[in-house]
Amino acid sequence: MLSNAKAFTLVSTLFFVTIVNAHGHVAKWTLADGDHAGFNPSNAAELGATAERPTDNQDQGFADYTSTIVACGGASPGSGLETWDITAGDSVTAHWNTWPDSHKGPVTEYMAACPSTGCDGVDASSLQWFKIAEDTFDGSKWPSDTIVSTLAWTFNIPTELAAGAYLVRHEILAMHTSGAPQVYPVCFQANLASSGSVVPTQTTAFPAAYDTNDDFKTWNIYNEDNSQFVPPGPAVFNSAGSGSLSGAPVSSAASTSTVAAPTSPASSYPPTSAASTVTSSEAEEATGATSSTTDDSASDVTATTASDAETMATSYAESTAVDTSATVSSSSAAATAGPTTGPGNAEMGGAAPPVTQNGSRWETLGGSYNDEQSAVVASCMAQMNRCKTWANSQPNSEVSAALTSCDTQESTCESTGASSKRAIVMSRYAKKGLPFS
Repeated sequence: MLSNAKAFTLVSTLFFVTIVNAHGHVAKWTLADGDHAGFNPSNAAELGATAERPTDNQDQGFADYTSTIVACGGASPGSGLETWDITAGDSVTAHWNTWPDSHKGPVTEYMAACPSTGCDGVDASSLQWFKIAEDTFDGSKWPSDTIVSTLAWTFNIPTELAAGAYLVRHEILAMHTSGAPQVYPVCFQANLASSGSVVPTQTTAFPAAYDTNDDFKTWNIYNEDNSQFVPPGPAVFNSAGSGSLSGAPVSSAASTSTVAAPTSPASSYPPTSAASTVTSSEAEEATGATSSTTDDSASDVTATTASDAETMATSYAESTAVDTSATVSSSSAAATAGPTTGPGNAEMGGAAPPVTQNGSRWETLGGSYNDEQSAVVASCMAQMNRCKTWANSQPNSEVSAALTSCDTQESTCESTGASSKRAIVMSRYAKKGLPFS
């Protein structure tokens, strides 16, 4: 027979193990069209096909908030997943199988726009995210307490967002251990149907979001005034376009823009611009194509291939000179390869944010990535978000074609952004005060 002391120790140990391992997972999602399977990291095959991104921790533990994994809880880009249809204004409910009472904290929701080809296979840490909902301490309890009692959490998709492919992210932040907060994120891939037109322009990346309002890193929920706590990340997007996210609906009045609607990037976009002229030899280096003009002193380039046209279309996005503070040589091209620097102008989103190398990491927009291409994608997506805001400011008859041009620009940006040869050419453009994106 166990002594009372040994019995108490055994019970305490079992209780502790239960608390540690019983974090839980989202067993299903309820959308307007019914229930959909979630993902069980302890048994991936249990729930069947899903649009939820797989998470890595088989013990259903937290994701390191200093790692890119925290974007959706796993390293997998979700290739081969389902994509669920949602509609702007819909409610979404995440149903947890369990949640420990001790793991107290706020609940937040984010969304991130994916390329026009969809979210499947896209690295979640490369995307730009905006916060759509946030709930924190209400004076008596934490939002996590509601999940403990109901095993469900409901939020709404904003009505104003532009249609397209998105990742939708639901997160519980557990702060039961001061100095060691735990993040439990889950994401699913969605196709949004919407008559809205807002593309939020002020976004964040993961894990960089956790360096905003970072009191959560040291907050003691047992000894501080929890009513003063502000969750990490940006302010919540709202319909008025105020706060730190500044999307704005398209005006019903006709735009004063005189730019013709695009039929393809090569024809209508960009219009002729002195700022976007380049010499033919430089265009050949940038695209690998042969121009019909070979005189290096020529002031224009005649685009003879789709590759030439796409490069010229992307170049138009930046009508101001790029930053010439960094000089790129063939031996150090990797140090600044990627989308160009410079403020750009309003057309087509301006310049893509710079991508720089820092040791073995690649950085852009405050985020740090394991490889150059992931950083390039993050930069290109930020440019695309701005481009779509610009497109939505065009006359109603031109918006659709302009949005298509933004998608083409994003695709070109990704495919050329990680080219070292492109970086060399980019440096030559910078020296001449010419744009190249």
